[in-house]
Amino acid sequence: TGSGMGCMQDTEKFLNALLENKEAFLTPTAFIQSTHNTVGGQIALGLQCKAYNNTYVHGSLSLESALLDAQLTLQEGSAKTVLVGGVDELGTEFVDYVHLKEQQETHHKNVPYGEGAAFFLLTQDATKSNVLLKGMQTIPKASEDEIEAKLLQFLSENKIKVSDIDGLFFGTTGDGHDGYYDTVSNKFLAEIVRIPFKEYSGDFYTCMGFAVWWACHLLQMQCQPGAVCKQTIALPYKNCLIYNQEKGENHSFILLSRT
Repeated sequence: TGSGMGCMQDTEKFLNALLENKEAFLTPTAFIQSTHNTVGGQIALGLQCKAYNNTYVHGSLSLESALLDAQLTLQEGSAKTVLVGGVDELGTEFVDYVHLKEQQETHHKNVPYGEGAAFFLLTQDATKSNVLLKGMQTIPKASEDEIEAKLLQFLSENKIKVSDIDGLFFGTTGDGHDGYYDTVSNKFLAEIVRIPFKEYSGDFYTCMGFAVWWACHLLQMQCQPGAVCKQTIALPYKNCLIYNQEKGENHSFILLSRT
């Protein structure tokens, strides 16, 4: 699993109790339930799974880190099927502080903060799925020119041409760093579908899970979520590229293809 903030409501509950009780006579339950690996532990208990279980807390790259770990686990043969997911929640108090701090910036975000959870089953058996995680790359820091070069290199390494991409998912927020998305977008044909997924999910550390779910739906069902899917379409979706970054840092590309 990946989580940027962990179980925020329980964190707030624990910190409020800490203040109210003057750091004395505190029950550890709220603290235990507030840690980032709580969700992974609860799922393992529910499934009675005693296998490898790890949680990544890497900010906006938390889900991508979990996906990379799952990919390596499958490649080395340590598991046949891996459950991977990202979880984050708003809470009721901390989000107000984050929002206030963001609004003080000159070019602040224009999408609401959100919360959500998304889980996926990864397997090496291609017969059990019709969506392939073809490639993924994370880049801690880069200029817009460097991102353009990294994008072309990423596509080349995965044997995908720019013209092969049928759908683009961008994590645009309206802040001063959306120029990165324009740089990437300009490399593709104007008629390609471009989806600003944060306008629908809100902005949170693991919102890439929402974009991955949307792209998987597009590739599997050949239509947008909630739309009436036709039996045949003129231009089938075969390859989707997801790109996200957080204030000019923690860039990530995820390439999904229909098998």
